[in-house]
Amino acid sequence: HLNNNLAPPVPYSALNVGHFFNLDELYEKKRFIYSSELDTNGLLYWIGTSQGQASVWTNPASTHQVILTTSHAAFNKNMEIINVIGRSPDVVYWGGSVPIWFTLDLQKYSIKATDFTLVHGYNIPNSFIQDFELQGSTDGAAWTTVFYREEAPFDKAHQSATFQITNCVEYF
Repeated sequence: HLNNNLAPPVPYSALNVGHFFNLDELYEKKRFIYSSELDTNGLLYWIGTSQGQASVWTNPASTHQVILTTSHAAFNKNMEIINVIGRSPDVVYWGGSVPIWFTLDLQKYSIKATDFTLVHGYNIPNSFIQDFELQGSTDGAAWTTVFYREEAPFDKAHQSATFQITNCVEYF
């Protein structure tokens, strides 16, 4: 409950209200330093280990800490869509028609990305990821492209590749 003596009756965004009431100290910043592909230093690993408190990683999509949405259903009943952000070399294929995409809602977290790793999880050569982009959004409606690559970075199944992002200047 806000006391009218604390703030004038002017509409504020949540961010501005936080600044007005000097709540900046409530927003903790954490830095994730890339060291190698599939290391344990990334945001999804941190979320999946209860912010680094658990010794075992659990896919954060399976515990609803993040929300994963895909353009198409899984290709067959033995594939789990949550493995799109998994850490094991599971076969993950969804779609059949293009464009194929997924969104990852980080819920209560925001990130200014500097690197990201993709693992190609299907073992048919003509299905390699190509012509892809990484986009960020703060509202799920307006999207900003922070990385784009046209050529396929993979030439065999279950290969991983890390990409550096040089133009991400805001938190998504």
